[in-house]
Amino acid sequence: MPPVFGTTFYAAIRAGSVAQTIQQVVVGCTGAATPRRSRPRPVTFEMWPDMSEFTRRRSFQLPVLRTLTGSKRTYSAQLTRRPSSAIFSGCSSMASTACLCSGFLVNLGDRSFDQILNHVRASSVKTGRVYAVCYDLTDAPKDRLYDLLVKDWKRLVDEQKVTQDKSYLHEGGKPVLFVWGFFSDRFDPALAHRIIDFFKHDGRYQVTLVGGCQWQWRTEKDAEWARAFRRFDAISPWNVGNYSKVGGQKHAATGHWKDDLTEAKKAGMAFLPVIYPGFSWTNLKGKGAAGATIPRLGGEFFWRQFVTAADLGIDMAYVAMFDEVDEGRQSSRSATTRRRRPRLLPTMDCRRIGTCG
Repeated sequence: MPPVFGTTFYAAIRAGSVAQTIQQVVVGCTGAATPRRSRPRPVTFEMWPDMSEFTRRRSFQLPVLRTLTGSKRTYSAQLTRRPSSAIFSGCSSMASTACLCSGFLVNLGDRSFDQILNHVRASSVKTGRVYAVCYDLTDAPKDRLYDLLVKDWKRLVDEQKVTQDKSYLHEGGKPVLFVWGFFSDRFDPALAHRIIDFFKHDGRYQVTLVGGCQWQWRTEKDAEWARAFRRFDAISPWNVGNYSKVGGQKHAATGHWKDDLTEAKKAGMAFLPVIYPGFSWTNLKGKGAAGATIPRLGGEFFWRQFVTAADLGIDMAYVAMFDEVDEGRQSSRSATTRRRRPRLLPTMDCRRIGTCG
């Protein structure tokens, strides 16, 4: 695909041969740490954001945080009012970036997605960077999934007019839309084909469709699901949590990328691998989930994935995510000293190997 599909995001990939190969990187944004004043909801942190660049005007107080034991403690913490703007301003020293503004289909009733999207739109105009919309189908009711998805996309096109933004990402003359959640154990292939048909053939709402799916897509046994996986314009198999051990350390499993790339090209699709910096959700799930932690290895875990992609001649990647602080896989800046992290909230030290602050 031409370079318009995305542009370099992560500063590190500008070094060495990787920079010449990986030219297009899109980064996902969920607004995971966005507070709701009207509808408060729990927010967990596995790694604490670096707040050193945020002024008081761009932050507010979080009055209560819970420790792992559940006891209440008062702590005055700063969290940006508009975290989505940080996606663009936070990488001002880097090359241009493309942002995928993600929203859960099941939560469309909560208009906070529109709020985050509006911040992304405004920030993209100010910085000259591009963005696109991503729908996450997780937990959406199967009998309403199609109607919810189509209705909201029509709303964004007709009412919000997002695809008319000069900063909205286009490919092949069509707006790019990422739909994540094509898993063969979640709904039947007929629904998958129906979704694909709409976005590929409805003139007014037609898009360049990126399909986020299971990492075993290439070996799917169900014939209709196998066909559906090969109908996207670009395929992006989810790889978070998929790892292998090398010398006793966890590294992202990338051995299947070569065959994935070959099969995607054979089907006429672009291949958009998912790259993530690490993983942890002990604060979210409890101490029993500590075994799921995938240490960042001082950035080596992240870097190895870019190197592998470059070695395979893959020229674009999807970083998951920018701001998912509750699962310890945000690529945004994180606090590097104990002084900058909440004293009473155990959080990961982003510089060390899976240690807790």
